Amino acid sequence: MGSSTWEKCPVYPTELVFALDQSSGITERRFNETRDIISSIVSDLNIRENNCPVGARVAVVSYDSDTSYLIRGSDYRNKKHLLQLLSQIKYQVPQKARDIGNAMRFVARNVFKRTSSGTNFDDTGTFQVIPVPPVGNYEPLERLRRCTLCYENSRKKRKVKTEFEFTTYNHRSIMKDYIHTSLQQLNGDATIGLGLQWAMEGLFPGTLNPRKHKVIIVISAGENHEEKEFVKTMALRAKSAVHVFGTLFS
Repeated sequence: MGSSTWEKCPVYPTELVFALDQSSGITERRFNETRDIISSIVSDLNIRENNCPVGARVAVVSYDSDTSYLIRGSDYRNKKHLLQLLSQIKYQVPQKARDIGNAMRFVARNVFKRTSSGTNFDDTGTFQVIPVPPVGNYEPLERLRRCTLCYENSRKKRKVKTEFEFTTYNHRSIMKDYIHTSLQQLNGDATIGLGLQWAMEGLFPGTLNPRKHKVIIVISAGENHEEKEFVKTMALRAKSAVHVFGTLFS
């Protein structure tokens, strides 16, 4: 699976945390395999490299009965630097028992506590436990990328395209002209939930001098095939985040 397929994913702001198991019973070989899988996932993703709220910001922790940082989101400048830091993580002889619950509490209280608004925990509605696969078995990792990191709830490519932003044009006639002459159909499935999420997380947060009132109007001409719970979650979040939320179906 080459980086050309995934390097633009995720396009929305995502806080991504990897927890490396260093507890008693973990061999050096297994530890290195897990670290290499993390590097493989990172190398194929769009990594946030500046203050623009697009892409994934990555942190790595290690855990046994305690949890500690290995890489913070502020430790690297770009994807290349992040991959270098990952390659430098070394196996340590484990001495303590495993406590996954404590590791998750550490992530919630210390990592996600200081994140920007974005996708945390399981807004996708596609929670999954993926054991580290044997070498050469990429199917579980592909499912992780598609369903959790890229929000593709089926094998068809779904995408959101920003035609123009709030500050691109300063006159109504220019906007109308663009819509009439340049707007092109994406020819993909209707994705209302993904569109709502992109508006809330990819457009509103990155706008300079935002207006007091926010409005989202969804115009859909196709049948939506996203997970119902995901669409419902995004719709509820939109209703609580904006002043006007409307849906038009043609």
